[in-house]
Amino acid sequence: LSTDGGSSWTRVALPADHGAASGVVGLGSDAAGLLAVRPGRTAGGVAYFSPNGLTWQYAGTIDAAGGWRPAAVNGGSGGFAVTGQTAAGAVVAYTGTGRGTGAGTGTGTGTDAVWTPTGSLGTAVSESVLSPAVAADGTVVAVGSTDASQVGQQGVLLEAKPAGSVRSVPLAASPGAVVPELAMNGMATAGAVQVAVGSANGYPAI
Repeated sequence: LSTDGGSSWTRVALPADHGAASGVVGLGSDAAGLLAVRPGRTAGGVAYFSPNGLTWQYAGTIDAAGGWRPAAVNGGSGGFAVTGQTAAGAVVAYTGTGRGTGAGTGTGTGTDAVWTPTGSLGTAVSESVLSPAVAADGTVVAVGSTDASQVGQQGVLLEAKPAGSVRSVPLAASPGAVVPELAMNGMATAGAVQVAVGSANGYPAI
């Protein structure tokens, strides 16, 4: 924790109870405080909330029964979101306040926060870890990319509504989101054959 813009730092004692394993998957913040998520020892994610970065309180276990494992954490004015992968390989986000009843009192006796899943955001086989954010109406916006192939890699932008519907947002419809790239770095000739080498959209091209 730093309170002077990063000039000095103090180690924070984060709990590791309620089935949590060592390590921290991610950290997010909203207007009320901070949320840290540890992986569960068997499955799921264990969330802890702090109003000030010094005192931390258990804020619920996220889907231990479903075999889900957390991968990315984010927070904002709309709440907290945590994305991860189910045992079946689906990418799913969970949203919640992260606080629960009585959180921030330092007593550690608050009721677990409620964490609500989105519909499937795709599969871990075809996508990178998706970074989530929560809009004011509870909609989760998740961004990432498809797995790279030999010829390209595409951005992924998804919108998951609280009711469960998930839709892909076309990047081409957003001004400036897609910028084609083409460069030629060298040429060679062999008789009637000409070869140009360079790159296209970030990948080597011939």
